[in-house]
Amino acid sequence: MDVKTGTKIARRVTLAVFIGGHDASSYVDPHLLDFSFKDNAGGKADEVQLTLHDRDGKWIGPWRPQKGTAITASITVHDWEYEGHTVTLPCGTFKADEIEFGGPPDKVKIKAVTSALTTGLRDEDKTKAWESFSLKSLAGQLATENGLELMYEGPEHGFARQDQREESDLGFLQRLARERGMVCKVHDGKLVVYSAAGADAGKAAVTIPKKGGMYSPTSYSFKESSSKTGYKRAKVAYTDSTTGTTHTAEVAAPGADATDEKTLQLNKRVESAGDAMRLGASELRDKNKEKNKATLEFMGNPAVVAGVVIAVTGFGCFDGSWFVESCEHKIGSGYKTSVEIRKTLKY
Repeated sequence: MDVKTGTKIARRVTLAVFIGGHDASSYVDPHLLDFSFKDNAGGKADEVQLTLHDRDGKWIGPWRPQKGTAITASITVHDWEYEGHTVTLPCGTFKADEIEFGGPPDKVKIKAVTSALTTGLRDEDKTKAWESFSLKSLAGQLATENGLELMYEGPEHGFARQDQREESDLGFLQRLARERGMVCKVHDGKLVVYSAAGADAGKAAVTIPKKGGMYSPTSYSFKESSSKTGYKRAKVAYTDSTTGTTHTAEVAAPGADATDEKTLQLNKRVESAGDAMRLGASELRDKNKEKNKATLEFMGNPAVVAGVVIAVTGFGCFDGSWFVESCEHKIGSGYKTSVEIRKTLKY
């Protein structure tokens, strides 16, 4: 139904796939059983997966991509919300990582992950001491070394010294980013680092109503948990490197008062009281974001990707703004979007 005029429209979705730099869309289309693009806000690799019928043996024969072959995909919707409404979702470029053959009937599954994550950035552990640097400069150096474009939004976060002990470069960067309330991911030739609180404050990309809307979910599940979440303050014990004395820094969540007793106790190496406060705030947010979680599935929407905020209505106490932690776009029997979301935080 056209959301502008109320008339029926003929929606359709097309998938473009390039394999090894060549347009393979016309080869993929008649064999396609399903396609999925999984997009994560941080911590996990993005991936695409193609499931193809192989009755003629071509996908385990001359058309079979070799491991490491570049696969680029994009989804385009036509006449979607109204006649003439056409939007393309570029999924990005990936490298073939797993190829699975099974049956009967014969099927081939091709899974490809973010191309930079098939290099030493993720898999090669290193031990190194870093001195007098910032999170932004570290991210910039790693981006340059791995042929990535840096996209950085948020404070630079300086460090006097940090030790990378048997960690991959990406693991080291992600750990430092998380301890400073930042999110780090690699996607489509870019190293993306951004403020978690800044992302939560973003404007909703779309509103999902429980009933009566084009994107009303076909399935949903909301969960509120109190285990190891819902902390009102964090206390961080740290040692002054110059005097050897131990101090405690405390940071409170917005709205906390003297009657709140649920406190997160932390004992980690930090360089100053300011670092202790930043770590406390980051760990407080990291724990408390687990309090309200949900999953939704609805008609495909290219505007919904990991890292954006969506609004939900009609769900009572669960109404409000939610951050998309993970998103999957799937083409098979139609086009569907499913998300894993958490309630946004104001700190």
